[in-house]
Amino acid sequence: MKNYTITQEEKKTFEIPNLNFIKTQKNLITELQYYSFEERTFDLSELFKSKINKEMSTIIGSNVYCGVAKNYIGKGVNANHLIFNGVYKLAPIDEYIGIIPENNQIEIKQKFESLKSNPFLKQKFELVILAPLNNFSSDSNINAIDPICFAYFKDGENCYEKNYLITLSQWV
Repeated sequence: MKNYTITQEEKKTFEIPNLNFIKTQKNLITELQYYSFEERTFDLSELFKSKINKEMSTIIGSNVYCGVAKNYIGKGVNANHLIFNGVYKLAPIDEYIGIIPENNQIEIKQKFESLKSNPFLKQKFELVILAPLNNFSSDSNINAIDPICFAYFKDGENCYEKNYLITLSQWV
């Protein structure tokens, strides 16, 4: 494994999507197995930050997360859409019921087409979205992670299979 030095431009790349999330309150009733939306969102953002594949991210030019979407199965009879901490869902783009702004739609299409047309990437990509299960977080004025569109793909076989999420776009 090589040691990579990250340039200022690459540092900006790794800051997208915005997963910077700070807990604002201390939870005194965690002993009672209560975890607030804020804590569960913080745990999710830390999970993503810990799973970034810097080598692949540098090569592709967008954040690539390895091993976050274990057991994800997109469409079909055996579909398994992941629910993270009971508050976020990773599912195919066609199941997302929110509004995707036009500039983000353009960004998603351009980045997805460039992945598919890259001669060095032979994987089969699927568009997926990570978004809150519902919009209750905005009602109580709690911070949340805005929806993020990823290109999902698997690599390897059986016990050596790994899954990857490539960041395409994030919007409010």
